[in-house]
Amino acid sequence: MSACVRRRHFRSADEDPTRNSHIPADSHRLSILTQHEIDELYGLPRFTDEDRQTCFDLSEPERHAVHSRTTSVAVHLTLQLGYFKAKRQFFDYDQDAVRDDLLHILGRHFPGRNPAAINLPSYPTRRALQHTVLELLGFRLCDSSAREELESRASASRCFRRSRSTSCPKHFSI
Repeated sequence: MSACVRRRHFRSADEDPTRNSHIPADSHRLSILTQHEIDELYGLPRFTDEDRQTCFDLSEPERHAVHSRTTSVAVHLTLQLGYFKAKRQFFDYDQDAVRDDLLHILGRHFPGRNPAAINLPSYPTRRALQHTVLELLGFRLCDSSAREELESRASASRCFRRSRSTSCPKHFSI
């Protein structure tokens, strides 16, 4: 069975809500997600005040990890913790893009500190903060040993499925 995709015609590209700005209008590629949907999935979180209260709330181990660092690094650790809690990913950002969140963190966890004194951490420090976030929240990076373990489990799963599904047509077996 073939799928038919019907494209609506708009007077201008700006009126087309499904148009991805990075794909030329004359492209024959299928656009599955709009630019807005891509931004929602992969862009920086856009928090409401209530979201900030929840995502930047720190558990006791998180609080200990945050307050064992300099203020500037601690603020960015808190920011990365909140963003990871919200979207399970890390972000590269400039401080202007996250200003409201930084001000919230400063006011809540570091009252009286000067926002102008908060600097972006260096790349090695950002990487160290990401490892701290993963450890605090019970995650780990997918390194080569973890990848091998996943491949082994996937292979075992395929073997199990094949033995149980002898009536499935070959093109549907895994």
